[in-house]
Formats: sequence, structure tokens, C-alpha cells
Amino acid sequence: MILAAMMLDGGCIGQVCAYAILAFWGGVFVLRVRRRGNLTKLDLMLIRGGYIVVCVISYFVTRWIWHLRGFEHYL
Repeated sequence: MILAAMMLDGGCIGQVCAYAILAFWGGVFVLRVRRRGNLTKLDLMLIRGGYIVVCVISYFVTRWIWHLRGFEHYL
């Protein structure tokens, strides 16, 4: 988030990373609640390396949503 905030693009990458961090921690919360704290090795691996994947996916989803809203020239 700190590196994304330092980008001089008007906050676009920061917004994408903010959406990604909310989605990532929402997913971690769902995993912990559904497994009742007994996380598997796959769950732990996804938690460790999943944020980068979520950032990449969030970039494309955010651009698509902004395009649908008619704000494609902002992002």
C-alpha cells in the first residue's frame, strides 16, 4: 500500500491496491470462519502469497468496472 500510494498516477494504483487488500482480508476472514481456525497447508500458502495475485486480478476488475461506469479516462 505504501508503494502504491507513492505512485504519481492520481491514486489509481492506490485505489486498485485498496480494493485488493479489502478483498484479500475478506477472503482470509471467510477462510478462518469456515475452517474454525484449522487451516490446511493450501490455505496457509494462499494467505502467504495470495495478495499479489489479488492485486493483479483487482487491477483488471477495477478497470472493467470503471469502464462500465463511463470513467475509463480516469483509470
